[in-house]
Amino acid sequence: MINKLNNYEQEKIARYIGDIYRCSKMRKAFFEERNCILENQKIYENDCKIVLYIEQSIVTCRKETKMIIEKDFLSESEKWWYLDFFSKSTYYRLRKKAVSEFLNCLNL
Repeated sequence: MINKLNNYEQEKIARYIGDIYRCSKMRKAFFEERNCILENQKIYENDCKIVLYIEQSIVTCRKETKMIIEKDFLSESEKWWYLDFFSKSTYYRLRKKAVSEFLNCLNL
């Protein structure tokens, strides 16, 4: 199904997944830091599953894909981070492939 979407739609999904990942990771750390896991057991367990699923999925991706997805969608990196690694045109070509590969690794 994911292959039927255009690049913009795929990126929108990847960005949404990244937002969910960052939120779950932050909330999970908050509960652990405050020792309030028991009071929020269900939310904590769901956050753990989300973080684990995304992190395990990205491990199966190619090296360039992993770097692009982590820096562009899963973490908050500098805007022009890729210039240390790729030319602008190479980056955009690889990013398009990376988004598609990432979503396929998630079985979407």
